[in-house]
Amino acid sequence: MYILHNQTFYKNERGNDFVISDIHGNLDCLNQVLKNESFDFNNDRLFALGDIIDRGSQSEYCFALLNEPWFFSVLGNHEAMFLEQYKANNFSYLNKNIGNLWIEKWQNKKSQLEQWAHDINNNMPLTITLDYDGFTTGLVHAKAPQIWPTQQGNKVPIEQCNEQLWDREDFYKLNHLSAYQGTDLILMGHNPVKKITLRGNRIWLDTNHGAGNLSIVNVKKLVALFRK
Repeated sequence: MYILHNQTFYKNERGNDFVISDIHGNLDCLNQVLKNESFDFNNDRLFALGDIIDRGSQSEYCFALLNEPWFFSVLGNHEAMFLEQYKANNFSYLNKNIGNLWIEKWQNKKSQLEQWAHDINNNMPLTITLDYDGFTTGLVHAKAPQIWPTQQGNKVPIEQCNEQLWDREDFYKLNHLSAYQGTDLILMGHNPVKKITLRGNRIWLDTNHGAGNLSIVNVKKLVALFRK
């Protein structure tokens, strides 16, 4: 199965861009965070770091975000697991730790499962690049690739993306990591942190699992802080 490799977005001239950590089926929490930020649904954009489904009780509704004009997300390992089950036509493996028990009531609704798989394939690239007048912020779920993809529209076998979707080793050695060279900034989720964690130009945002709340950052403010 192939997925989109990279999607590039340029500076939002009409409003703000935000990046949010792993939502994991918590739509009510997401809506509260957006309310706190005075999010403008007509002009602002929201970019998620993958894992928009599982664990929370509102995964079905989080899937619907992929069809909103203001919402964008990279692929997470939980969406990748959904694709694997869909490809195998086998949703029998439901696990409380994974948090995919919600799928049980949809197992026999093939048209809906097909629609969700279609939405993932067409709307969740492996990476997203935010280009602010030449200053690039990369978004990826777990680990930055050695070479950051730049071409638009290319697809890559999902089997080649395990490190970007699952890796924890880089995070475990974060105190010894050098600056990432592929983009000016790199934002990641997946690895649970108690607060937003910065090392060099690498930022980890997944406080939903580590601290029980969603973290969100304003890209314009972030770029202004890091642009030299």
